[in-house]
Amino acid sequence: AWGLSPRIEAAKGLCHLAWKESTSSDRVVGRIQELASDPAPGVRFAVAQGILQLYDHHREVMWTVIEAMAQSEEHGKVLATLIAHPLQRLIPVSDERVGRMVVDILSRCSKEPARDSGIALVTGLHVYRDEAQATALARKIATEANLRPRDTLHQMQLVQSAIAHGGDARP
Repeated sequence: AWGLSPRIEAAKGLCHLAWKESTSSDRVVGRIQELASDPAPGVRFAVAQGILQLYDHHREVMWTVIEAMAQSEEHGKVLATLIAHPLQRLIPVSDERVGRMVVDILSRCSKEPARDSGIALVTGLHVYRDEAQATALARKIATEANLRPRDTLHQMQLVQSAIAHGGDARP
């Protein structure tokens, strides 16, 4: 939906280059960091999709970029991708760190794609991992249903699915 753009393709290509040690460099990683705050949401979307490719060789930079995007990103689709892709996959590595970022995103974001992804991740962290921040937010969503009924309904559907299907819905 973003269309073709040289900067979008650059973001994708640079993330791929960072994946392999032989093609990664400080220059490549620095450019990815710059593109993570590009004015065009499609470019930031591409970085959010590809940022995990830094995991093996530039792990701290990867976390820095993800945390910066989690704190400053405002576009709903970019946030939804950040939550559903890298943050979801990083739960086994650091569920507390992921939980903190998603709770922070949900505290400031009202856009449905991001909220839906965030509620799903928080609910999974609560149900399957009993992560403290996610559990606190999940309980708040349930008890304050009148404030955001759509969030509460989404959360209840996820809990119902977890009960019905067991481990199939794990984050």
